[in-house]
Amino acid sequence: MWETHSQKLVHPNARLLQLVNALWNQYQRDHVFRNTCSWLREMAQGIELWRSCEKENAVFIEPRDKKRMGCVFVNGNFVPALSSLPAGILVAPLREARALFQKNSELDLLEEVHSCLRGEEGTVIYIPAGQNVKPSLAMRYHYVCDEVNNYKKFGVPCIVFVLGKGASATIEMETEALPKNFHLFGQTLCFLEEDAELVLTIKPFPKGVERVIWANRVAIEQKGACAIVQEMYAMKGWFRNSFALKGESAHGESLVKVIGGGQLGVYNTVHHDAQATSSRQNIRSILDDGCFTFEGGIHISPKGSLSNAYQKHDTLLLNNRASVTTFPRLEILTDDVKASHGATVGSLNSTLLTYLCSRGFSLADAKQTLQKSFLTLDIEKNYFPKLKEQGLCECIM
Repeated sequence: MWETHSQKLVHPNARLLQLVNALWNQYQRDHVFRNTCSWLREMAQGIELWRSCEKENAVFIEPRDKKRMGCVFVNGNFVPALSSLPAGILVAPLREARALFQKNSELDLLEEVHSCLRGEEGTVIYIPAGQNVKPSLAMRYHYVCDEVNNYKKFGVPCIVFVLGKGASATIEMETEALPKNFHLFGQTLCFLEEDAELVLTIKPFPKGVERVIWANRVAIEQKGACAIVQEMYAMKGWFRNSFALKGESAHGESLVKVIGGGQLGVYNTVHHDAQATSSRQNIRSILDDGCFTFEGGIHISPKGSLSNAYQKHDTLLLNNRASVTTFPRLEILTDDVKASHGATVGSLNSTLLTYLCSRGFSLADAKQTLQKSFLTLDIEKNYFPKLKEQGLCECIM
């Protein structure tokens, strides 16, 4: 299928510089942020020429799986001719679909910078009330641009998922093609109405991406449930997940597994703003080089009585070239709640390695088996009854 692309030269302006400087001041003590996000500052200051990849000239995209339901995006733009969605699901440009969701009124510098770079570009996918989507949907991203010139290149995709009352879906997001030395600054917004269920899995980014900044924001109403599942390999990346549990008995989950090294940071914030809400953050990392930082915040407001929040970060360090840092943060402003956090750092269990080798495993296979077992994560299925009934939440990772 022939699609189109072009590049737009970014002209620094006072507003962009103001926002980036404010963002920089907010996170300047974070070494992962400084190393991963320094290109935003260079762009805003006009130190080098930057171009954002957009959609206008021809390029060939080969459909990978014509039978798979989902959407294809080229340079962040939805391509109807390559997409196939179940009946009833609506897709609209962001600028035309603001009425489908309530925009967060609170000032957020990261979102302000993203909005300043992309304007009103983006895609909204709406799953109507009561619609249970099966099988899972695939969101596939391709980025193409002219690699002849010396401009630095980046993309600023934005996708919004809105699930109506009682709707349910599992969605996989995957970036399949990237130019060399490409920078990516993405945003995903999820709005779940009452009793809606969503499991969003974000696949590893391919080789070629220089640095990734990605923000996921979720708002969940009464009895709704959403899990964000992320898998990351060695790269430079700064990721933020923000959950707002706004309705009684709302549930949010963040499941993250990190393999390798590089410079990675994951920053979670969960706000419990209603009674009997629940959250779970489960982070697993295996590092053989580089560094990984996890910062997890749990905030329970005066409205959040009877809430239950859990946070755990477990790490295996395979050699002394790797390092890990964990910052748990709790803010509890009411009584009668449950909130816990913990972190462990260790190495592969030598006793188990010896046992597996005695059972015929090679040392390499024994290590791989233990690492695979360590990284296995499952969502809390009881919070996703509709997806569980359809068999869509079996062993997500």
